[in-house]
Amino acid sequence: EHISDIIDIHTLHTTILGNDWSYRVYGNYGRADVTGIETQAGWRTGNARLWLTHAYRHTTASDPEYVEATPSHIYGLLGSYKFPAKVETSISFYHVGPMKPMLVSDFLNGHNRIDLRVAKQFKFAGSNSEIALVTQNVTGTYLDYNASNKIERRVFMTLRTGF
Repeated sequence: EHISDIIDIHTLHTTILGNDWSYRVYGNYGRADVTGIETQAGWRTGNARLWLTHAYRHTTASDPEYVEATPSHIYGLLGSYKFPAKVETSISFYHVGPMKPMLVSDFLNGHNRIDLRVAKQFKFAGSNSEIALVTQNVTGTYLDYNASNKIERRVFMTLRTGF
């Protein structure tokens, strides 16, 4: 993908009548060429499933900030198993590579995330229903996009039914 005329912000500083001022100028300052590939592989046997995903991105650009703005590698792995009595479990693993989002001063190291899910399917008033316990981010806090977006562990239940 070729991106041209990227709208970017330049912050400028000046002194007027002894007071320091800063202001932003928006303009079409940059160009970037982004190439990459996304792959996905799945395996299923009986009651077990396994999915692997990978995305790779390579950027050349007029400004190094555009190159670092997104991670060059993202991985995902999802495994699930259906037990008797309509109980299903799944575990997912995600890896996002390092990046320095534009307009954010923080360089973010890559992070990993693991999610767990246990669900029970049942009939309610003649409709297929499901209750599930989900734990997101089992591995603990990570930073998403900038240092102020701390993603912590979350545990919650879902209930799905038709009517």
